[in-house]
Amino acid sequence: MAKVISYAKLTSGGEVIDEDNIVSVVSIPVEYESPKRCYTQIDCPGRAEYTENTVASMAQMNGAILVVSALNFLETQTREHVRLTREVGVPAIAVYMNKCDAVDDADMLDMVEMETRELLSANGFDGENAPVIRGAALPALQGDSRWMETIDKLLDALDRYIPQPEN
Repeated sequence: MAKVISYAKLTSGGEVIDEDNIVSVVSIPVEYESPKRCYTQIDCPGRAEYTENTVASMAQMNGAILVVSALNFLETQTREHVRLTREVGVPAIAVYMNKCDAVDDADMLDMVEMETRELLSANGFDGENAPVIRGAALPALQGDSRWMETIDKLLDALDRYIPQPEN
């Protein structure tokens, strides 16, 4: 139940690393809905030099989706995003572990999830109970039903885990 937005539009004004990897430098709102709620997702910039924009965007959030790569352990900017999220008072974080399609070792997925939960707990979030959805965004976008289901699981987790906004 969302309007498709191209990667190029989401990263407009971004810093190009290569054609498949553009770092956001502006916050782009994307609206979509689940059967239970309407959401506005803001893709916050991922580099230290854009931290000010990130903090300004997060100040109004009821929850956050932390996207981590299943290909490696948590990066410094991920740790900084979680710290800033707590600092500005975002009450809950759900996790989408992306690129699981590229990892053959289930132990690696378990280790990345464990490290993510430890990071959340160390920053005052409920790391033990936070939803961690293992998925692959690109194959989901390309219509692979196995990975499309993970997007449905993420939306369900948001509906259940992120606090309902107060009027």
